[in-house]
Amino acid sequence: MSKNIGYKITKKRIEKGFSQQELAHKCGFDKSYLSKLENGKIENLQNKTKLKLSQVLDVPPNFFDDTNEISNNLIKTELDLSQLDDNIFGKLVKYSKQKNISLTQAAHEIIQSYLADQDENNH
Repeated sequence: MSKNIGYKITKKRIEKGFSQQELAHKCGFDKSYLSKLENGKIENLQNKTKLKLSQVLDVPPNFFDDTNEISNNLIKTELDLSQLDDNIFGKLVKYSKQKNISLTQAAHEIIQSYLADQDENNH
C-alpha cells in the first residue's frame, strides 16, 4: 500500500474527528494495525478492510484505491446519468427508491456489496 492511501485514511479520520484508537475500535482493528495502515506499512489493503473503513469514514470503498482518481470522483458526484445504460439506471433508481436514499448512496451500497462478494470469491 502506498503512503498516499495511508494519507487518505489519516486525512478522513481527522476530518471525522476520530483518534486512531476510536477509528480502530469502530472498525474492529487493533490500533497498531491502523497505525501501520496510515504509515503505509501494510502492502495490500484487503477488500474487507476497505469496506469497513469506507463504512466508518463514510466514503466509497474505491476512495482508498491509489489508481484511478476519475473512478473515485464518480461515486462522489450525483453521477452522469446520461452515460448509464437504461437497464442499470432503472435498477439504480429502483434500489434508491426502495431504500429511500440518494442515487449516489445507492451506487455506493451496490459497490460495497460487489466488493464484499469479490472478497469472498477470492478466498
